[in-house]
Amino acid sequence: MAFDFDKPIDRSATRSGKWADPELLPLWVADMDFESPPVVQEAIAARAAHNLYGYDRLPENYFPALQGWFKARQGYELKEDWLIATSGVVNALHLAVQALSLPGDEVVIQPPVYHPFPRAILNSGRQLVTSPLRRVESRYEIDFDDLEAKFARRRVKLFILCNPHNPIGKVYSRQELKTIGELALKHGVVVVSDEIHGDLILPGHEFTPFASLGGEHLNNSVIATAPSKTFNLAGLGTSNIFIANPGLRDQFARFGEGLGLHGGSLYGFIACEAAYRAGGPWLDELLAYLQGNAQLVQGFFKAELPEIKADELQGSYLQWVDFSALGLDDEALEALMRERAKLWVSPGIQFGEGGSGFLRLNLATQRSRLQTALERIKAAVRGQ
Repeated sequence: MAFDFDKPIDRSATRSGKWADPELLPLWVADMDFESPPVVQEAIAARAAHNLYGYDRLPENYFPALQGWFKARQGYELKEDWLIATSGVVNALHLAVQALSLPGDEVVIQPPVYHPFPRAILNSGRQLVTSPLRRVESRYEIDFDDLEAKFARRRVKLFILCNPHNPIGKVYSRQELKTIGELALKHGVVVVSDEIHGDLILPGHEFTPFASLGGEHLNNSVIATAPSKTFNLAGLGTSNIFIANPGLRDQFARFGEGLGLHGGSLYGFIACEAAYRAGGPWLDELLAYLQGNAQLVQGFFKAELPEIKADELQGSYLQWVDFSALGLDDEALEALMRERAKLWVSPGIQFGEGGSGFLRLNLATQRSRLQTALERIKAAVRGQ
């Protein structure tokens, strides 16, 4: 491999949020312990050498880099006027909720799901409506009857889709997305699709961007993307939102302007352009490494702790693990991880309904650290 993902990296002197507690091995927040691609490092270093950091514009080749990347990697053609740069996908979700609905309106999500989703809804004075994913053995399915019933509610205006789905690691099929899109059109619900993990698709699986459905589906959607998870750039605060519908785009843009919000940062724009222009080989090796980590985790639990079930990971580097057979409540399970295993993990209950008894583990770390974490889990569980 051209890139060394096994190399240990000491992050203790960088004010890393992930490594904030020196007593715990962190497998929680979606932040990788890998250096960003060399092409990104070189682009940032070249700009830093100028020694003047004033107001900035998008790089000349910014949109062409995005357009080439999404066409080659995800199979659809972007138009430049669709693009609105923001400082992060979570910020964009808050903007979308407030720009495209009114106080008191309802927004649908599918728990267990990324916990900023309900915050974006409730903090905006909107009403939260849930259509929980249905767990069938060790996989999840959409309850389309329930989803349609929720879409049919008079005040439902938006549906926030998470694809790939965080925390369960599911990549939705084209047919599932098409059915979602048809129900949304039928009931006048706009789809806001968080696709921040859309480039992190493990070998053997295929990602379908919601926008690639085209036609009315494209025109009824807001697509939220960012290079942050893919290339470990979250600290640079740059995301790219694509809105093909001029009316929706104008509402979104005007609301952001009304709050004085302007997206991106000097280094964020530079890093994004470099990553999308030349980061493909690095990403391909990263995905192979992540698949190896997923196989390690799933194989370890199957062989050493068969009562604990690690779901198949299709997309992202976030492993959803069922610890319910231990018979512990959520507080006790988290305490077992922190106090006995000395691990910092994401409790499943944080992701809402259906998350109780689960933990989310971040696999984007050196394999040796992951092996250490697994051995700690085994010792904690066997010695509880």
